Amino acid sequence: MKQITLPLIGFIASLVITISSGWPTVNENNINVVSLNIENANTGQIIPSTMHGVILETNINRDDDGGLYAEIIYNRAFQEKGRSLDGWSPFGQGSIALNTFQPFGFYGINIQVQNYTASFFYRSLGEAYVAGGQLRIGFSDSTGQITYGISTIDVSIVPADNWFPFSFTIPIFSNTSSAKNVFFIEFPPGSKGDFEFNIVSCFPPTYKDRVNGARMDIAQAFADLKPGYVRLPGGNDLEGPTILERFIWNNTIDLLENHIGATPVLAVYAGYSLDGKAVPQDELQPYVDEVIKELDFLTASASNNSMGALRERLGRSEPFDIKYVEIGNEDFFAASSYSYRWPAFYNVLSQRYPNITFIATTTKSI
Repeated sequence: MKQITLPLIGFIASLVITISSGWPTVNENNINVVSLNIENANTGQIIPSTMHGVILETNINRDDDGGLYAEIIYNRAFQEKGRSLDGWSPFGQGSIALNTFQPFGFYGINIQVQNYTASFFYRSLGEAYVAGGQLRIGFSDSTGQITYGISTIDVSIVPADNWFPFSFTIPIFSNTSSAKNVFFIEFPPGSKGDFEFNIVSCFPPTYKDRVNGARMDIAQAFADLKPGYVRLPGGNDLEGPTILERFIWNNTIDLLENHIGATPVLAVYAGYSLDGKAVPQDELQPYVDEVIKELDFLTASASNNSMGALRERLGRSEPFDIKYVEIGNEDFFAASSYSYRWPAFYNVLSQRYPNITFIATTTKSI
């Protein structure tokens, strides 16, 4: 019996391969047979939890919008680049700007017997008139012939020319195996004039019942991975197609939280974008200042820091526990500029935030 022990650094147990008679045996079908025994009596290196994690690669293949994010209305704010009505299509007759327009969802809309939470901003313009004062909102098949759920709201309470937020529940009373369903806003016959909608939103029940939360099945699969950390935002989204279209952290401030117990690894923009252009060395300071504001917003006290006070006004008084910050993304593609971008960020940030570990995105050979 010949025994070969291969210690694998980073695995809990060493691997013991036992080969009978020194070499593989041959069975009756003339196939080599190797006996493999794994023993865990002797432990190897302990794996830190931060050796295993995930990255939220923002909106590559719709992994956020249309994926983890539970929103089912596509282009809810009519801000898709180049086509403000992308994802919407007219249905029926009328002169209303968005009269019974239907968003088709990201890849269709899956309907189940459950309650959906919908909302939008609405206003009527001038002498516009909704017959009976009520709108019907719900889900139907693509022909509009089969209705799966509906809700009615009273818009007569809204003064003309004033935006008003509506939030309501759409109970679904019938299942369908098809995803070719639509969300509709229906005006009663006799309505006339111009009406405007914005931030048209609809959510199924979300992970841990969080408002504006994550899709149940994807979020649960995400949590079941038990990642030691979650790196966000996604790499390419961080860099943006151009410097002007980079990830700008303060444009994302909101009241949202979705904590699954993993350590956040925060990625910050480091002066390089997907068009291959890097910020010149003598122009980097505003981008360093941008990161300082972001880290102050996340970690500073609300009592003596303006960014910390802003965080408190948005609903969170306690600082976030940020242990790791990654400077840039995949900068081995731009090592020549990272050689000056890295120290420009690291030298300032490491002095200001000594308890944070800063991570480079390329090798020390730069």
